[in-house]
Amino acid sequence: MNILPKKLSALIGVARKDLAAAGASPDYTVDMQSWHTGNIEGGPCAVCLAGAVIAGTLQADIRYGVDPRDYGRRDYRALQALDHVARGRVGSAFYHLGGSASIDGAAERVDIRYRRLFGDAPGYPHGLADGRKLRGYLAKLDKLQVMLEGEGL
Repeated sequence: MNILPKKLSALIGVARKDLAAAGASPDYTVDMQSWHTGNIEGGPCAVCLAGAVIAGTLQADIRYGVDPRDYGRRDYRALQALDHVARGRVGSAFYHLGGSASIDGAAERVDIRYRRLFGDAPGYPHGLADGRKLRGYLAKLDKLQVMLEGEGL
């Protein structure tokens, strides 16, 4: 079953909403290096950007560890694209969504603008279990979504 949007701007909107919900819940903790760990031994379930979508929109059972391979091809690719976004590799996220040469220029422009704006080197952000840092990261996702929408992506 394919549930997630193919358009990156819409996908980031879904992920942003789900990550905010996970960050506000005592049942989850944000750890950008964990897909969806499950609540091992009663502790909170650790989720990354894509893992928050697994927990929220895709409604995974909090008791179990889940990763993108547990979903259909299109949703798998969307979750992989979100993983690239989380690592600051916005341009490469398009390839996971089936990007084509027709969007390569626009994707590259967004990638360059994103890096200039935020100075993000590739790599996962750390410390997002801290509410203040999570709010800052969510604000970055908002700005990225606006940039993508401006390019029709």
